[in-house]
Amino acid sequence: MIEESSVWIAVAYVTMSAGSLFLSDRVSPRAARLLIPLWINLLMASAFLLVLCIFPSVVASINPLGTVRQEIFVTLLLVGMFAFVVEVPGFLLNVQHDNKVVGVLDTLEQVVLSARIDPSAGMEQLRALTNSQGGILDSAGVRTLLANCVEVFTRMKNIDVPLLGILLEQVQQARSRVRERSKHPFPVLIQVLSLSGIGFILAEILAILRMR
Repeated sequence: MIEESSVWIAVAYVTMSAGSLFLSDRVSPRAARLLIPLWINLLMASAFLLVLCIFPSVVASINPLGTVRQEIFVTLLLVGMFAFVVEVPGFLLNVQHDNKVVGVLDTLEQVVLSARIDPSAGMEQLRALTNSQGGILDSAGVRTLLANCVEVFTRMKNIDVPLLGILLEQVQQARSRVRERSKHPFPVLIQVLSLSGIGFILAEILAILRMR
């Protein structure tokens, strides 16, 4: 027998999963990379909810905590699903993307440095990077500056060394930011859950469930 509270926990999880999927491509480009894991998470959560409602004995039979702790079992099961379906793949996707961004910024740094020696070839390489790696450079926050520099250099038909120095500094700062930023797919959520008040409330809810 599955208690009604366990069903409502699953309903709440499915609702939050659907909301996360709806907002993923509206929050940031990093979150948009999680579309596939979020879809899998929603489908699995929905399937679990159906099994919980239609075949409650199946869920009760695999519950090692006993009938008095059904809510804790359901909560742990859903949290584990989120961790292995969304968090771990999201972490790996963000690591892969950030490594790609760092690689492009390394290439851009080498082009900027070589542009001082060969301005003509340097301008062509900068223009080529702007066109071919625009999305990556935009996510790193240097695309606009690079495009402006290329435009100025094109009008001057030469390299402006002070402006090139500014570009180099911004590229190096962007690379440091990318290397140091959180790889978690939902860094803001982690910050919110780490607040002492939220942590206290969650601890009290789990304590109440354990006492039932």
